[in-house]
Amino acid sequence: MTPKKTHTNKTLLRALLAASAVILVCGVFCGAAAAAVPHSIFVETIGPGAVEASPGEALPGDEVTLTCEPYAGFVFTGWEVSPETVKIENNRFIMPNEQVTVTAVFEVICKEISPDESGTVPINLPAFPFSSDMGSVFVVSASNIGGDGLTYTAWDTDAPGLPDRFGYSMWYISVIRVDATLKDQAQPSVLTLDVTLPNLELHNYVCLKLYTGDAWETVMPESAAEAAGEGSTCRYQFPVSSYGPIAVLAEFPDSDPVSTLLWAEPIETMDSTEQAETTESAETPQDTQTDVPAEQTEEPQKTGTSPVPFAGILAGLGAAAVIFGLRRR
Repeated sequence: MTPKKTHTNKTLLRALLAASAVILVCGVFCGAAAAAVPHSIFVETIGPGAVEASPGEALPGDEVTLTCEPYAGFVFTGWEVSPETVKIENNRFIMPNEQVTVTAVFEVICKEISPDESGTVPINLPAFPFSSDMGSVFVVSASNIGGDGLTYTAWDTDAPGLPDRFGYSMWYISVIRVDATLKDQAQPSVLTLDVTLPNLELHNYVCLKLYTGDAWETVMPESAAEAAGEGSTCRYQFPVSSYGPIAVLAEFPDSDPVSTLLWAEPIETMDSTEQAETTESAETPQDTQTDVPAEQTEEPQKTGTSPVPFAGILAGLGAAAVIFGLRRR
């Protein structure tokens, strides 16, 4: 004889069905909420320049905007990103469910420029300054250039024989490289520079040091400097008989009191800064391990690894199995 289904069995069946549905829904939604954690965007650079990510951290699926600005004498050449699955288009990318490291790559300006019919090359490119507070150079043009033109490099790091720091008798502003041959060997090329000085009192001391292969030769401007725009920027024209590494500097005799008046305070500041850095380095134990920021040691949470939705689904399936067994009875 088949036993009759009682009212109690029906009530229990409905309760278990309702509980199973609630467990399934809560498990899925709670798991999704647990997975939606913001992750950090770390920015780095190769070469001199600045880079920023906005926002600095984002949820999976959010759009992140990148901005970058190369320093004078450098140009932005592209992005490197980790993980490689992230694709940057128009300086934007979609945030994955893990932290991202973006690197902006900056390279020194190296450009080939052709002359016009007269042999003049409009360069109009900046040089890399040793320090933005200590002056900068903008290369305007060069005349009497033959052949296919010239190659301009905004920063010649391989210039040999230059002092490794500033001194009282000379103050380096920049080092550039120009590779070119002259159109008329009997005439010099006129190299035009706009030099921004840290102190306008230096305008009568600006000169070039031209490397001739075994020594640096001094080249003085062919005429007095002219004002170029506002502030302490002056235009100089230097008669150059050959090209190669060129140092732009302010140089004055040791006996000239201007050197002491202009540079005593900056050099004392530099000396005190170097001494402080040396003292700090000596006081810091060498075996001390630097703490790594918590964001950078975060284990990225992979999509679908949250245990909450699986627990909810398993509980719901278990409840459904119980219900199915009761209904069979």
